[in-house]
Amino acid sequence: SIIRNNIVADSIGYSSEFEKPLRCGWGIYLDSFAGGYAVTDNICYRTSHGGIMLQGGKDNIIENNIFVDSTVYQARISNFSSNSEGLVLRHNVIYNTDPAPLLLSTGQVDGNVLTMNENLYFCPALEAPRISSRSAADWAAWQAAGFDVNSVWADPLFVDAENDDYRLQEASPAFSLGFRAIDTSRVGPRGREATN
Repeated sequence: SIIRNNIVADSIGYSSEFEKPLRCGWGIYLDSFAGGYAVTDNICYRTSHGGIMLQGGKDNIIENNIFVDSTVYQARISNFSSNSEGLVLRHNVIYNTDPAPLLLSTGQVDGNVLTMNENLYFCPALEAPRISSRSAADWAAWQAAGFDVNSVWADPLFVDAENDDYRLQEASPAFSLGFRAIDTSRVGPRGREATN
């Protein structure tokens, strides 16, 4: 299954737990046993919990996406019931303007569960990615465990973030990590294309 070329914005995922209101939404969510997904060329911003959530599952590839300004964390890899294996997150842009939300949150992961590398992280108010992981106490320990070893902390140089244009300028450091420009011109509802 392929999830690609989407813009997901301002989603809150309203629900309730008995009579208690609950807001719990992600831009893209692969549930506990979802496997074999390719999630590419998506832009997710201002979601209530995060741009991407991998609850569990096997052999999912999350590549060449932009996750921006969610209120809890930008990316979450749960490894629910220790059922994850072969997850790959690479060539993504993960960004916050507010230093309070985490850039990354994980459950217990190792090299069999997750390969994560060549991502671009940034928050103007921080000096390094703010993460929470059962596998590493902080960013330095995360990298020492073999994750994000070749990832970069730098401004992605969005075209016009204040007006939600998250395309990247030509000088963006993301391109040196293997990121490919996302064509947003064809994103959104459209009629059936004429065929000859």
